[in-house]
Amino acid sequence: MDSRSWRVVISVLCTAVAAVAQVAPFGLTSVEGSGTSPHLFGGATPVRLMDIYNQAVLPPGFDQPRSIRGITLRADTYNNTVRFAPKRGIALQVFISTSFATAESTELSFEAMHGVDRTLVVDGWLDIPEQPVPTTPAAPRPFNIPMPFDQPWVFQLSPARRGPQLPDNLVVDYKIYNKRSSDAYYLDSAGFCKANKTPFGLGAQCRGTSGKPITLQTNDDAYASNRLLFAVRDAIPTNTVTLALSMRPLGGFIPVEIDQGSGCYINFAPIVAIPLPADSTGSAVFRFPLPRDGRIVGLDVHAQAAAFDFNANRALHVTSFGLTTTICGPDPVAQMIELSSGPNGGPNATKAQSNVYGLAHVIAFQ
Repeated sequence: MDSRSWRVVISVLCTAVAAVAQVAPFGLTSVEGSGTSPHLFGGATPVRLMDIYNQAVLPPGFDQPRSIRGITLRADTYNNTVRFAPKRGIALQVFISTSFATAESTELSFEAMHGVDRTLVVDGWLDIPEQPVPTTPAAPRPFNIPMPFDQPWVFQLSPARRGPQLPDNLVVDYKIYNKRSSDAYYLDSAGFCKANKTPFGLGAQCRGTSGKPITLQTNDDAYASNRLLFAVRDAIPTNTVTLALSMRPLGGFIPVEIDQGSGCYINFAPIVAIPLPADSTGSAVFRFPLPRDGRIVGLDVHAQAAAFDFNANRALHVTSFGLTTTICGPDPVAQMIELSSGPNGGPNATKAQSNVYGLAHVIAFQ
């Protein structure tokens, strides 16, 4: 291949990569988001809706000034069973800015979330297309709801500074005044995640007075800003159940049998042990709130339960398998929603606001 042909190939590849990459949250170009958002275009209620995208979810190239000519949304697949009717003449405004505020800062007001470069980029009417029932269940719907800006806007050209630091989080603020119809219209959104759970260690032959092993389970929705649960079942009612925990790597720990021949093992070296009496059914549930902090995403929490059982063995306890839960995290994004009950969201309208961490529209940049 001559050098000219090679340059053409490289140019095409770079163009294709750039076209694919310009989606936030980054990585959802051809993947359906795990959330859905009904408020922006669905129903007839006027709405103000703000999406906040931390720098970490913006696509490559957003670590420096970048001109944006518009954004494009896509409808949610909504279980691949629903057609969304078109809507015409939606009255809206869209403001955009870079900000020091983050997805974790949504206790602030709408105005306080914006940066000093807040700009009105769309002011007018929008027609949104029909969305037929999807024919490819595994694929997201196309980006076919464009919002071209009235004039280009440059990301990270804000005059604001904190020392050498520039504001590098993106705020998109939609104000919908009239939706023309009350039809539902769901948009694809980043959403929540499912925690990974991995059993480990020994203990299949550990039996207590009941003849059954105690079981240890955890929740699927162990994500940052939610909670982590561990549920122990089949202990002796009202007896003490102890949950052992560690966040250290398991390393080469060799399970230790608590009484020879019992089949009950300690499967790791815990850093904390928490006792709790079982209820009348022999169950105990341990609850731990998880902070809204991206630094805990990916953290492995190792757990094992032990239950007091006087007749089980000389150690007077039965034990469960070990169980590792990996804390997952919604993307560091957030959505602030203010619904107005008055006509066209006027100044006398009654307003209800909610803030949802981990939820934001999937958008493509033009």
